[in-house]
Amino acid sequence: MLFPLVIAATLRVRSSAATIASIFFLLWGMAAVCLLLDSSWQAPYGAGSYGLLRIAGEFTAGCLLYNLYVARWGQQWGQRWEQKRQWGLLTNIAWIVAVIGSALLVAHGVGNNPTDESKTFQLYVLWLTPLYAFAIYALSWQRGTLAKLFSSRLLIAGGKGSYTLYLTHFIVLIVLRRVVPAESVVAGNMAVRVLLLIGYIAAMGLVAMITYWLIEEPGRRMMKSCLPKKPQADGV
Repeated sequence: MLFPLVIAATLRVRSSAATIASIFFLLWGMAAVCLLLDSSWQAPYGAGSYGLLRIAGEFTAGCLLYNLYVARWGQQWGQRWEQKRQWGLLTNIAWIVAVIGSALLVAHGVGNNPTDESKTFQLYVLWLTPLYAFAIYALSWQRGTLAKLFSSRLLIAGGKGSYTLYLTHFIVLIVLRRVVPAESVVAGNMAVRVLLLIGYIAAMGLVAMITYWLIEEPGRRMMKSCLPKKPQADGV
């Protein structure tokens, strides 16, 4: 609901240097506030307890990333090093470091806090969000092995429905937990628990795609039709 205000604010950040500084400030500031709150609150659901705060920082940083993309930040690097090779390598390195770094931080936290109900160790991964921001930005140049993988038809279809999944998954989880509670199969064998997990994921995905086809995409077309059409150039 605040998206128009966020866009209005982020579009005022003009220079690439100010945009990058704002991204770091937002993401690291968000991580610091979460950890500061958790030191006294000790929320039982770890990073999940700070959803609105995390989303506000990460969403706004994403809008700023778009500013960098529009400004073609990094394109000039290709003058010294062939652009396709450069961004392909940077994309792969950024994602490998981000994933390994996250795994190490979580493993370190679990090892040092095996009975920590607050799950504070999950919040330490938030320090890596600027690295993930760069990894996402690098993918936008569509270079390298990972970019080709994410450009497959299956993942593109999943990407189209990802925002709907983001909006509907928790509602679906609430319903599923009431109809088929996970606690009912905790004592069951591994096969039953795996089937329940697959069923949860399939139900969330199905609802997301149906919502995308019936609501999101028709709504997008309707809104586009309400916009004034740009005048065509002569001879077009």
